[in-house]
Amino acid sequence: MKNHLHSLGLLILVIAALLFSASPALAADGTVTIFHTNDMHGSLTTTSSASGSDVVAALRNTVDGALLLDAGDFSQGMPLAQLSKGADCVTLMNAAGYQAAALGNHEFDYGQEVLIANAQAADFPFLAANVIDDATGKPLLAGVTYAGGTKTNNGSDLIVTSGGLKVGIFGLTTPETRYKATPLYTKGLTFEDPATVAKAEIASLKAQGCEVILCVAHLGVTPGSEVANTSTGLAQSLGENSGLDAIIDGHSHTVYPGALTDGILIEQTGNNCANTGKITITRTGGTNTATGELISAATAAKTVTPVASITELGNTLMAAISDQLKPVIGTAATTFWGGWINNLAEARLGETNLGDFITDTMAEQAGVLLSQLKSPYQSLPVVAVLNGGSVRACYNRGTLTVGDSLTVMPFGNTLELKLVTPKILYAAMENSVSKIAGQDAATGQVTAGDGRFLQVSGIKAAYNPDAAAGSRVVSLTLDGQSAPLSKTDDATQIVLASNDYLIAGGDGYTVFTDLPAIAEGGALEDMVRARITSLTASDGAINYPTWQQRITTAGSYTPKAYTAAVSVTLKADGDTSSSTSAGLTVEYKLDGGATQSAALDASGRLVLTALADGPHTLRIGDGADVLVNNYSGAGTTDTYPVAVTITRATIEAVSPTVTPTATVAPTVTAAPTATANAAATTQTTGSNAATGTPFNPQPAAAALALIALAATIGVGYRKKIR
Repeated sequence: MKNHLHSLGLLILVIAALLFSASPALAADGTVTIFHTNDMHGSLTTTSSASGSDVVAALRNTVDGALLLDAGDFSQGMPLAQLSKGADCVTLMNAAGYQAAALGNHEFDYGQEVLIANAQAADFPFLAANVIDDATGKPLLAGVTYAGGTKTNNGSDLIVTSGGLKVGIFGLTTPETRYKATPLYTKGLTFEDPATVAKAEIASLKAQGCEVILCVAHLGVTPGSEVANTSTGLAQSLGENSGLDAIIDGHSHTVYPGALTDGILIEQTGNNCANTGKITITRTGGTNTATGELISAATAAKTVTPVASITELGNTLMAAISDQLKPVIGTAATTFWGGWINNLAEARLGETNLGDFITDTMAEQAGVLLSQLKSPYQSLPVVAVLNGGSVRACYNRGTLTVGDSLTVMPFGNTLELKLVTPKILYAAMENSVSKIAGQDAATGQVTAGDGRFLQVSGIKAAYNPDAAAGSRVVSLTLDGQSAPLSKTDDATQIVLASNDYLIAGGDGYTVFTDLPAIAEGGALEDMVRARITSLTASDGAINYPTWQQRITTAGSYTPKAYTAAVSVTLKADGDTSSSTSAGLTVEYKLDGGATQSAALDASGRLVLTALADGPHTLRIGDGADVLVNNYSGAGTTDTYPVAVTITRATIEAVSPTVTPTATVAPTVTAAPTATANAAATTQTTGSNAATGTPFNPQPAAAALALIALAATIGVGYRKKIR
């Protein structure tokens, strides 16, 4: 019953609003300007691609009385966030002058105690009207003090005055947090229906005389979510003339300039402060009109001067952690793809080489652990799975540091081993592909997907994206075997290696929660970091093919060659201007192969035809690697264009390998008993199927030293969630 007391109280206010709405006072006119952010993920210091808190504050200062709001996921991600458990992010948000922020699912990453401590340290309220504490029946943050203990949060909403108007602001958190946060960290909480709570909040704020009503919503607009859990679905449920003027959105990392849905403006900036949102609401004669725009980091840099005191504060906070981030851990011969690339989350749509690398590490360490424990299960095949949402960034080609490693794997998740059967693996893979919306039969492009999409090792999976969810997986085949596993086999034993987040049921993997546990290992980030160091020492660099076809589609699309294009901008080193590149001859490498040359077309694009089906890594001149992929649409569609800036059209010779700072002579333990998963635990010498170019071998002996190395160079913090 307590869970419903909050909603009941708000519904009473709905009735009050209707009873006392006659003869309103003469409506005031005015304009409210709101600057907003979402999904900052710790990107609160300014870079060439991000408007930090100093720039965001400067933008807000261009309009007197403007509001500054955030739609959640600010306290996790970059090392600034990870190493302080979000505290440094709150410090910078305080300095910038935020008025309110929604709770995102990642605000739960460090547990409820840390979340509340961060809320108490803030000068503004964290709002989540639909997150109810089962013990009290009230919003989770109701009664939490903030602003140095001088104010008390009601957990739901805030009323401020701006532009001469009374503005009501309420917050909503995605119900997906139930499975997009470690279940332990959301225990005792109920995530109520966004539309039901929103209707009650709007009525309550109207009853209190608010003339403008805003919702900071960590909901998103992705088609992979239930419609009711999206901001567009919320607007549709509320309908025209609901009284809600704008939804300041987050969660889906979508670049979504202000657009009306059923009369409600929805705007989202993308992620990591690549854009800052600006919404203007003008009230004339009792009627509100809302418009929105996005200000890119590049535009902001040309428009405003960062607030110096906040810049200095950010520099101080970064200096405090810089020594922890600088040590070199190895070298990457190619880019390992993860996180958001070309406005796409590749690891949430399909296999990536970074997903392959991490899951191979997990499988190898599972073998080492079982051997050391002299486990009776050490002769069984090992399958490793990792949710794509946990792969947060790329390892870029070149020198890799501790900071790079922490950015890629910020959660501090640990390795856990359980005993599964083929039937369970099929159920898990069905969950993995359940949010895929479909596949274009002509191009192969897969749409939607979310963080539950699995990266795998030790197994190959084929699925039909166009089949009904729950019946999509066509086959699962263990490495080293030719016959697929039986979907009904509930007897054959397999060792599952995964992270503690999925094992606890995160991302909908409840099929794992009650399975027999075999063993637990250390922090995955430590293990991956150690493997990078080991392979760099033995091979000169880590190197994986872009695609190993561990996960393939088996629907109406027939794999075929395709055409991709990359826009190339030539910019002199240190020059702020750029030149058109039409007709320029550039050197390029495809998937690490031989250097080739070609002329750019009239639009300054390198157009590659007859590319083998699947993703490819492309290096043009001295530019950063780019990814083209017919399965995601990167470089093959107008929706997801690919571009690169170069200062030289030729490719330099490979620079000398950097010796890892933390290289330690490993103590090699006894080798594990050979298993049917040998293909997953030892990468044999082979070639990239797309180009025929060789990739480096990865000796099993190097992998066996990982635990000792991890203990030596690991960072001891631990965080969880997706």
